[in-house]
Amino acid sequence: MNELVVNGRKSARKVLVALDGSRASLDVVSYLSHMLAPKDSEVVLFNVSPSKPESFWDIEQDPGYAPLAIWSERRTRALNKFMEQSRDVFLEAGFGEDNVSMRIKDRTVGIARDIIREAKKGYDAVVFGRVGSNPITRLVIGSVAEKLLSSLEDVPVWLVAKTMKNRKVLIAMDSSACSMRCVEYAGKMLADTDAEFMLFHVLRNYDFRLMEDQDDIVTELESSRWFKITDEELAKARLGMQEAMSEARTLLEHVGVAPERVGTKIMSGMATRGGTIAAQALLGGYGTVVIGRRGLSEAREFNMGRVCRKVVHLAGDTAVWVVS
Repeated sequence: MNELVVNGRKSARKVLVALDGSRASLDVVSYLSHMLAPKDSEVVLFNVSPSKPESFWDIEQDPGYAPLAIWSERRTRALNKFMEQSRDVFLEAGFGEDNVSMRIKDRTVGIARDIIREAKKGYDAVVFGRVGSNPITRLVIGSVAEKLLSSLEDVPVWLVAKTMKNRKVLIAMDSSACSMRCVEYAGKMLADTDAEFMLFHVLRNYDFRLMEDQDDIVTELESSRWFKITDEELAKARLGMQEAMSEARTLLEHVGVAPERVGTKIMSGMATRGGTIAAQALLGGYGTVVIGRRGLSEAREFNMGRVCRKVVHLAGDTAVWVVS
């Protein structure tokens, strides 16, 4: 992780917060000000502001058009007020004045692309809302959020929905190197808080059906030794994950997380990993899920693994950290 010098001392974390002035942005501010420890954190509140309403990009318009000038003035005033209010939330949460800065930038090439350019300047996290200011769409993820999530493959991104003010963190684990990076990352970001961590793994059930209505195949296999072999393999997989979780607990303790703040859970016989992770977060009241962008395959052809993608789309009001 980056080390940033703030007021003569090193900061453990530097976070870019993309805001658009919407209600969803307020949820992002509330979540982050509660989640991060004020000490040794630098927060950059960042807004990319269009020069005119979105609808005006569809038509030719005189730059001197009077209503446009009025709109621009009012928007600037409203954004300044919103950013000041957002900054005050962090100050009230105990952040130092020099640790919270604001930047309002005119759009250059596009809102998402301008945020992406800024995000690649050495941040430990980029935080944004699941949806933006468009009141009409009912998308699970807004268009700007989708672009950021897909494009920022080398920077951890935090996708925030409605505020859940708790520090219960579910870390989705497998035996991959990316999974261990998730553990270390979450530990470093939250070590000096009272966050509680649950290391969670899902073992899927086995289904030999090739297509629907092929119970005869399953019946044949049940009468053979294959089911016994599969049970033995599942037991071996469980033991392997228990060892990985033990290593993860040690890693968390090494970065400053007390052992009593870490639990472990393995669920087996489930039909889907992503769906089970999302359901566990909901039923367990977890405010945050941490997951690797890619799993065991680490296929570079895709910007996100299928389990991660499912969790992102099914998480609902739970914040999701996607770690590369």
